[in-house]
Amino acid sequence: ANGATPVIFAVERGRFRFDKLFVLMERSFEDLLVVSQLCASVGSEVMRDNSTNKVHPEWREALVKEAKEFPVWATDHWMEIMNNSPGAGEDILDVLSVRPEAQNDTYNPI
Repeated sequence: ANGATPVIFAVERGRFRFDKLFVLMERSFEDLLVVSQLCASVGSEVMRDNSTNKVHPEWREALVKEAKEFPVWATDHWMEIMNNSPGAGEDILDVLSVRPEAQNDTYNPI
């Protein structure tokens, strides 16, 4: 196909293990968007660290860096990814969410 990247070719042909697609990717919102458009279930799987079943630290670092450098662009891509592949969108949201430290673990204002 014209303009097909290795990632597009691998997903379209289905002959490449999805958990190994990261080898062909740049670990970017753009690559995740392309993958999520081709196959909704792959987006989340491609970011996984098989040993922990969590988002791989390299993906985490790359997505955080990209979101800090290009927040509007990253947000636009995240919204499209979320629409195409909710699992991948949730993983991205989890990666980019900052969990505040509790000032007092025993205090509950409710």
